[in-house]
Amino acid sequence: TASPVCLSAPSSSSLPPPPPPPPPTPPSFSSSTASSSLPTMERSVKVMVVGQENVGKSALATSMRAWYSMPAAKRLPLEGAKATKAFRRTLEGSQALLQETTIGVTHDDIEVVLATDQPPVTLRLWDCGGLELFQATHSLFLTERTVYVVVWNITADTNASRVPFWINNIRYYAPKSKILLVATHLDRIPSKKQKDTFNLIKEDLLTAYPPKKYRNIAGIHAVDLSGGERFLDFTRALMGVIETENYLNETISP
Repeated sequence: TASPVCLSAPSSSSLPPPPPPPPPTPPSFSSSTASSSLPTMERSVKVMVVGQENVGKSALATSMRAWYSMPAAKRLPLEGAKATKAFRRTLEGSQALLQETTIGVTHDDIEVVLATDQPPVTLRLWDCGGLELFQATHSLFLTERTVYVVVWNITADTNASRVPFWINNIRYYAPKSKILLVATHLDRIPSKKQKDTFNLIKEDLLTAYPPKKYRNIAGIHAVDLSGGERFLDFTRALMGVIETENYLNETISP
């Protein structure tokens, strides 16, 4: 009978050495990773359109949206009658929106080129409904770093349109923010009386809110809803105010 064969395990000294561990993979610095670690510049500004019900806030916001959405190469060179004609064409298809009543708050982001040699600015346009039911909630949105457009109907008294209410609320919740006062429905006043009517209202407002005390009131304007030259003057004034906002070119760390 054959003797059993005993298989002994090889000694550790006879085994080959283990392979060395692979070298650590170096971190990947892709362009997206590198850029995310650098400070970025957020060129954006919030513009809030506020006022009482049925004074033309949504119509004004719709007109602003249409004008600022035009390509900069087409919009910036336009002046006078050519600008008015081009702007009125942009309102085609938006007329239904001019009659709608805003419920609560709506907002849109619009990329606007202020000048051809500058990067674009994101205009965050907020249209706040004027129903008294929602006015109590508007204070939640009245913040600094915002340009406010206070709207009223030029055919109504400014007190009846609660212009003082909106000015005082903005100055309380956002005392450093700029305010533009805009009267709408100028076209409801006979053309020969428009200039004198607006000048009287402007004089009353400057008396009630003297510039030395109310430095954040950046301008007083009157517009019609058909996109006339006075509306374009207002849009240029708004862009001028936005350009002076110090926070516009602040960098944000990641």
